[in-house]
Amino acid sequence: MGNLADAIERFILRKLAAGSGGIIVVRRSEIAEEIACAPSQVTYVLGTRFTMERGFIVESRRGSGGFVRIAKLALPVLAELPAPPEEAWSQEEVQWRIRQWEQHQLLSEREAAIVRYFMMQFADRLEDEERGRLLRNVLQRLADLPREEGM
Repeated sequence: MGNLADAIERFILRKLAAGSGGIIVVRRSEIAEEIACAPSQVTYVLGTRFTMERGFIVESRRGSGGFVRIAKLALPVLAELPAPPEEAWSQEEVQWRIRQWEQHQLLSEREAAIVRYFMMQFADRLEDEERGRLLRNVLQRLADLPREEGM
């Protein structure tokens, strides 16, 4: 499902970029028609690629008046999310999350580079649980700082 899922994700991200305020409201069937896929495939992408951990909130209502509302979270909101019960993140998971947050513009290129470097410095000295807590603390500090212009 990789290529189709990628196409659906790109379509939604383009809509988000063109929308105002980082929120869009669309019909699942509208996306499915545009991409030429089944609505269930759109549902799959929404459930796997547009999660809170990746910086999104998705609200949907099924039926004739149904819709999907997708909101892109700002970094301060992301940093304030409750930590998942399992904070054990491997170094690979941390690097993947940083890339995703940068790709979805929750971190600027500069912020991502700094966080990536910082996390790499401690890679060998931390247990997975400590690494997860450290990353959340770094993100919280970033959230406390004023955002760069253009972000």
